[in-house]
Amino acid sequence: MPIPRQAAESPGHRPFGRGPAVSLFTLGTMRALTGPSQLQEVLEAALAIGINHLETAPAYGQSEYYLGLAIKRLAIKPKQLVLTSKVLPGMNLAAAKEQLQRSLERLGITHLNNLAVHGINLKQHLAWAQAGPGAEFMAWALGEKLVGQVGFSSHGSPELISAAINSGCFSFANLHLHLFDPLRLPLAQMALARGMGVLAISPADKGGQLYAPPALLLQHCAPFHPLELAYRYLLAQGISSLSLGAAKTSDLNWAAKLAKADGPLTATESRAIENMHQQERQR
Repeated sequence: MPIPRQAAESPGHRPFGRGPAVSLFTLGTMRALTGPSQLQEVLEAALAIGINHLETAPAYGQSEYYLGLAIKRLAIKPKQLVLTSKVLPGMNLAAAKEQLQRSLERLGITHLNNLAVHGINLKQHLAWAQAGPGAEFMAWALGEKLVGQVGFSSHGSPELISAAINSGCFSFANLHLHLFDPLRLPLAQMALARGMGVLAISPADKGGQLYAPPALLLQHCAPFHPLELAYRYLLAQGISSLSLGAAKTSDLNWAAKLAKADGPLTATESRAIENMHQQERQR
């Protein structure tokens, strides 16, 4: 049965599972960690261009703590943000509870919008979430209203990702999706059809280091920048949000330009993508 979704509240936002609508771009907070002021500066710039979805994790060093400080210093109201953090599969119930409580404390909040199981990479990870301690933990976290919804990320096989999507355990999926590897796109479409949110993980970096593309790729994608095409391709496929790990405010330039670019591909964009693929096949 499809998940009932909240409607997008404004242009440039899309439904994300059972939770609040999210911006087309998600700020990943794993890179702005030199100190609290760096993350605060990046966060302030992200908010200024309409980004409301922030991704963090206990494994991201001081990310949760710095993010909590920035939220407090900028006096950001809870409804202005959609926060996602993570938990690793395989933990016992007590350890999982403790990790979530510590994440909430570091972030300075009492309710987390999204909790992602990172990652469902092996069959035993999915079993943990379906019937093991993970199932108990997720039921507890949701029942206590500590989290709004639970999702997953995965580097696993298409078969495993499909099983996770169809398990009914999750309301969103964080998947590696990018212009040069359409393998997981049908899985993303499957998740979207079920009403799940879909976050594209590292569509620029894992998609070929598109922040600094080679000259030949720039030529093949003309008149567009490869990163612009990569982002537009995924947005045109209906992907809920694209992750963006910014270390400095200038890393947000493309997100600012494309903050409301949620329409279908233009004829010019489609031709550029086809030309790029054709040129790559001939290499």
